[in-house]
Amino acid sequence: MGVDCRVWGVSRGIRCARWPQRGISQLRRHKVTVSLLKPQSTAEWREARRLVEEYAASLNLDLEFQNFAQELEHFEHEYSPPSGAFLLAREKGSFVGCVGLRKLSDAVGEIKRLYVEPAARGLGLGEALVRGVVVEGRQLRCERLVLDTLPSMLAARSLYQALGFKPIAPYRNNPVAGTAFLELRLRDHGVV
Repeated sequence: MGVDCRVWGVSRGIRCARWPQRGISQLRRHKVTVSLLKPQSTAEWREARRLVEEYAASLNLDLEFQNFAQELEHFEHEYSPPSGAFLLAREKGSFVGCVGLRKLSDAVGEIKRLYVEPAARGLGLGEALVRGVVVEGRQLRCERLVLDTLPSMLAARSLYQALGFKPIAPYRNNPVAGTAFLELRLRDHGVV
């Protein structure tokens, strides 16, 4: 099953029709082609972990308040069905972005680790990854998706709000002042 997922320009966003079983789609903009996929092989999971570790290092923040070491230790299990999902973005054979989803309960999924390497930013990959993880949340039968985002992540906050995420009360401990907690009610929004 194919997917029509093209970047029409940053201001207009991305249109995605359907998400195939393996989660592959193509994005084209200025002769750049990027694939989104669900990791399946050991090598793909290794790349997913590398990107998450790169993301964590970029924060200059100790993520142990989120049990980050345990997350990495059980990485595949935490982000595989039925307890979660993970998407990778690949450009020219290299993995350049990622996003994860973990179920907090039968009805609630938490979006985690949205990251695009600095050299690949500005291509619409963050939006494509968020739209893709929303589809994954629906497939996991989540009624709502939640997330927390640091005050320094202004582009991510803007993206989430543009896609219909709304502020909520904190649902977890995050000691960073100014952290935003957001949710998307999947029954109320047709993000993709």
